[in-house]
Amino acid sequence: MPQQSANINLTLFDGIADKPEDFLTYRVAIAGTELTSNMNIIDDEIGSAKNDITGIKGIGWTDETILGNALGIEGLKQKDSYTVVGAGTNAITGVISDISTIPNNAIIKLIPSAKNTTTVTISINGESSLPLSKVRNISGTTVYSSLELGDLQPNMPIFITKSPTGNRYIIVGFGEDYARNVFYDNGDSTFTSVQDKIYQHSIDNMPHQIQNLQTGKIYRYGEQISATGKPQLIYEEVI
Repeated sequence: MPQQSANINLTLFDGIADKPEDFLTYRVAIAGTELTSNMNIIDDEIGSAKNDITGIKGIGWTDETILGNALGIEGLKQKDSYTVVGAGTNAITGVISDISTIPNNAIIKLIPSAKNTTTVTISINGESSLPLSKVRNISGTTVYSSLELGDLQPNMPIFITKSPTGNRYIIVGFGEDYARNVFYDNGDSTFTSVQDKIYQHSIDNMPHQIQNLQTGKIYRYGEQISATGKPQLIYEEVI
């Protein structure tokens, strides 16, 4: 008695055991018009596979190949640089169609749509909003600072990266206020912005220091105009 194949249920005839089968029965089973004939079953399976392949390739046939598309998808998975157009002023949102979840350490070219007015957060592809920060490594200490007015300018691209821990975005290229946000190490575990340090220097009447190499004492000194209109050197010992 004929058997059925394991995968798509084709009719199989044993050369010895199925000798009694007549030719008509064999022909109907192999190539008959019945839906259960081998040829119809094979046609259905091939048609189904063709539809699946068409679905993979997309609508319409092109000169693309499935392998080529697969390699392209793999390339996008490995891509580590993306571009996003930001919407909003200080709470920025954006979409990157190439990828669903932004991996840590990814490099992103951000194109702001407006000049920021205060601190900035950013959300890409609907993720939770994360702070956008500037970062400095000062004397072995990582210091993050929030963005200030004008660090982002409309349509002026900057590069940002998602931090290794994924808890913030960090500006790789600073905005127009970069110089005044660089930090000066005071040497006592405190930091002052360059702008503040220069301002302190400019208003100090004794902004300079000099050391007596014999005694080791340090003196602060500067210049002033005396009551009689003559320049004077002034100094004091640093206590």
